[in-house]
Amino acid sequence: MKTKKKVKFDGAAPLPIMLFLLSVCASLMYTLCRSQFIPCTLIMGALTAGIFLLFYKARFRPVVTTLSIFALVLAAWAVGSFAGGISTEDGSFMTFLFTASAQFDLLYAAAAIVIFSLVVGFIGCYFSVISPRPCFLMLLTFIPLILSFRTARALPAYFTLIMAACFVFACANLSVPIPSDNSTALFEDKSGRRRRIALSCAAAAVIGLATAIIPRPNEEPVFDTLDNLVPQDHGYFNTVGLSNFASHSSVNNGSNSPRGTLLFTVDTTAPGYLTRWVFDEYGEDGWYALEQYNTGYPGWEYNAQAADWAAFLKKASAGSDKLYPDNSALVRDTDAGEDLIGITGITIRDGSSTRVVIHPTGTYRALLPEVCGRTYRTPRGDIFTENSIPADSTYYLRHHTGFPDEEYLRRVDSDSVDMLISDAYYSDLITASEYSALSEDLENSRAYLYSCGTTGISARIQALADEITAGCTSDYEKAAALEKWFGEAGFIYDMEFVPEEKGVEYFLFRSRRGICSDYATALTLLARAAGLPARYCEGFVVSRETYDPATGLYNITDAQAHAWPQIYIPGAGWVDFDATGFAIPAENDEGYMIWLYIAAGAAVLVILAFILRKPLGWLGFCISYPVRSGNSRIRGVYFRARRIAAELALMDEQALSVGEVQKILTDRLSLPGEAGRICSAADRLFYSDGGDIPETGLLKDLSALKKRRRRLK
Repeated sequence: MKTKKKVKFDGAAPLPIMLFLLSVCASLMYTLCRSQFIPCTLIMGALTAGIFLLFYKARFRPVVTTLSIFALVLAAWAVGSFAGGISTEDGSFMTFLFTASAQFDLLYAAAAIVIFSLVVGFIGCYFSVISPRPCFLMLLTFIPLILSFRTARALPAYFTLIMAACFVFACANLSVPIPSDNSTALFEDKSGRRRRIALSCAAAAVIGLATAIIPRPNEEPVFDTLDNLVPQDHGYFNTVGLSNFASHSSVNNGSNSPRGTLLFTVDTTAPGYLTRWVFDEYGEDGWYALEQYNTGYPGWEYNAQAADWAAFLKKASAGSDKLYPDNSALVRDTDAGEDLIGITGITIRDGSSTRVVIHPTGTYRALLPEVCGRTYRTPRGDIFTENSIPADSTYYLRHHTGFPDEEYLRRVDSDSVDMLISDAYYSDLITASEYSALSEDLENSRAYLYSCGTTGISARIQALADEITAGCTSDYEKAAALEKWFGEAGFIYDMEFVPEEKGVEYFLFRSRRGICSDYATALTLLARAAGLPARYCEGFVVSRETYDPATGLYNITDAQAHAWPQIYIPGAGWVDFDATGFAIPAENDEGYMIWLYIAAGAAVLVILAFILRKPLGWLGFCISYPVRSGNSRIRGVYFRARRIAAELALMDEQALSVGEVQKILTDRLSLPGEAGRICSAADRLFYSDGGDIPETGLLKDLSALKKRRRRLK
């Protein structure tokens, strides 16, 4: 009966395989520890490489390998038990792994790094070196993919591409079968080796460069194009260009890094908010537009110009003696301010063509190129053109910039303003067109609040709105109290924050940390719960930081993208409110993170020094070789050749004679010429009384021996 011999494998190239393992580590840390991605990746990569090298060195020593596996399993069990037994208000270790931790937790991150380093390092070594199985090795890529699917942290497409490219390269360098009789060496011929290297490099290059030929509308980075091919929710700052209307709002999933692409420039004397589009109805995946408000109507400019609440207050205050006593008391001794007019010019700079007219609040006229045709405005305030605005065009907007007196707004409500408008009209203080426009504006706000209903307003949100606005006597006081509450409650504005859940209740009652879209959503729903008409807006902020003194223009990039609510205030119309202005900026420079970076750097340096100790030693030898004497060159070359022979024969190099070294190198490496020249020179050096012996080409011979030896590993 024949017994089946167990096949042994050797000859794996460790560096390509470790490169694949490092790509898996990077994908894992991007999923679990995105806010501290770089240091965590460095630490896990160093630990994984160390575990891989441990098993790589002990691959032919069953006892050492078994003891190592046993020790690492115990370590993994201890770490997992310790981390799994810890529970905090924000959840447990399993919550950190499978539902995405909202904030970086140093203890949980350390536990995850240890556990996954053990898994990735051992499996990577076993299925690439000890028993090469490419299919099982590929399973490592599923760990970050599964975790990203189970959490709110979608793994970008370019991470998958990097893992795929590194996997192909690693598969081309797996170990190969070795004969049971190690006395005879088998070598892969040069053509086969070249073909294997060429195929692996070509496959990796094709995967990495395929995206370069994918058509893309703008000068986007390759990875952005790939992410756009995959339907997924995106962070607020990951929109591309000045596109047409979106079907729903942006959702915060942690991908909030702006690219800095210049979208348009603004010429204005009244910087502020520029509305891009508005949404009405809140759902699980963000905001959507109500169907009844999607139709735009032309000729909107006339009513929009007449509905100037600052101008109305100025006229009512000046003629207060003509009003009824109650109405006169509302406006008497009121600082009516100025009914100012602003002109804003917008020039498209990103080469896009769109029908959306970005506009400031209070816009009553849009002057666009003639090819755009007529402009339309929806009941929710969106403005768009009949035909697309040509690329690189400039258009101008006229808008009201005056704002009524705040003390006046604190005294009035919807009913009192309605009576004041009627009284002012019958007292000949305002024209019929102004009366019609102001009354229609007030009535439409009531209808809008009724149409939006209570979608998204839970009992907890309703109770919170009632608590915040308790004691407020006017709509303006309610809106101001809701806006200011986010600062008083300690909310944090953090662009690096990755939410565990998408719902607004998670933001309001658990994390209290997020970006502008989170604050805008929460404030809009709280305002509606308080009985105020409110709508969710997305657009851009024109701030002092964007001003370019050289051109006199404001440069707006995707970094100025913003979300905020507009709340209707009787007597002032739709007013921009922004809770992010009261939020606390995130502090990302905790002291312990400095030590984390130092530990990561030190671990990487130690691992690199261990991995590259032989290449570094060889490099130093080659650098010092030209300045050595002839005898020193021969001695250094021979000692390195003798070390190779001792490794091949598993003998003590000090016990080998020159003849034995030559025989081992000739038999095992099949390089008799190179071995003979090196050993002959050493024999003359050690056993002759002459001076310096000339050295001719011995370094080249030693290099050939090292290359042949490397192919046997």
